Parts: sequence; C-alpha cells; structure tokens
Amino acid sequence: MSALLTIDFVALALFAGFCVARVIPACSTSVFRSRLWQFRDELADEIRANAYRDPERAKTLLREVECIIEKAKDVTAGRALYMQIFGRRLRSFPQDFPLDGICAQDRERLARHCDWLEWALSRHIYLGSPLGWLLLVGVATLSLLISIFERPFNHSGNVFRNTRSRVRDEVDPRLTLFDLNREAIAHGRELNQMV
Repeated sequence: MSALLTIDFVALALFAGFCVARVIPACSTSVFRSRLWQFRDELADEIRANAYRDPERAKTLLREVECIIEKAKDVTAGRALYMQIFGRRLRSFPQDFPLDGICAQDRERLARHCDWLEWALSRHIYLGSPLGWLLLVGVATLSLLISIFERPFNHSGNVFRNTRSRVRDEVDPRLTLFDLNREAIAHGRELNQMV
C-alpha cells in the first residue's frame, strides 16, 4: 500500500512540475499572442480608418507588433536576463520608437499604444514563466533587504516606499522589447510590402 502511495506522490510531483515548467508558460504565451492579435487588429483598423495624419509610424509599430507575435515564444525572462547580463541591446518604447516630428494627436495615440505594449511585454516576461516569477521575487527581496540595511544610513523614511521605488528602478518595463531576430523584422516588412 505504501509503495502505491509513494508512486502516486511521485507521479503527482512530476505532473505538477511538468505543468509549472511547460503548461503554464505555453498558456501564458497563448494569452500573450491573443492580446497582441487584438492590439494589432485595433491598430490596423485605426490605420485603415485614416486616424493618423502620418500613418508611416503607425505602420512601423504594426510591423513591430507582428514581429513580436511571430516571436512570442522567444520573449521569455531567460532571454531578457541573458541580454541584460551580456549587454545585448534592449529596445524600449517609446524611447527607441520615434515619436518626434509628428502631430500631437498622432503622438498621443502612438504613445498610448507604446505604453500598452510595454505593459503587455513586461507582464508576459515577469509573470509568464517560473524564471520570471523567481526574478521578480528575487529582485523584490533583494531590494527590500537593501532598503532595510540602507535605512540607518538613509533617513528617507518608510522602508516599503524605498523598496517600491527600488523595484521600479530595477524591473524597468521599458527594457522588455528586444531585437530578437532582425530577419523576422525584415520578413515582416516583406509581408507588408506584399499586401
């Protein structure tokens, strides 16, 4: 009887590990792609409805979103960590997305779209996989410890307020869109020219 119970516990542990390692990230990527498709469709509808005075920037953003959809399985916390450690170039919205030189209405609309894209990417990277969960918990714990030990030397007040600002500085959601594959971007441009 105890052998069967042991086998059941081992099988349950293996199943739970498989779910955490494979099923949850796959479901998260699927939800991420679904949200990006909705976003892409809204942006394409705005372009077709002539909502922009200069639609070229919006079309560029549309190509970026299509590239992210295509490479969604590669947008992971592990790759983001690798790029942070080894100094590969990370792109950020709207800093690296040119919003200058366009009318205020277009700039406001595109900035709002870029903010949403930042939010979606950072949410997927940090909440979409076990490594992202560990990174988020690790950064929050490290920031809390630093704030606690820094408090006697820093008379700024609340430890949790300091921790919150430190986590915001360390886990910057603007550092989440990276150049995954220039070929995919070029491929997106070719597809867009064909249409």
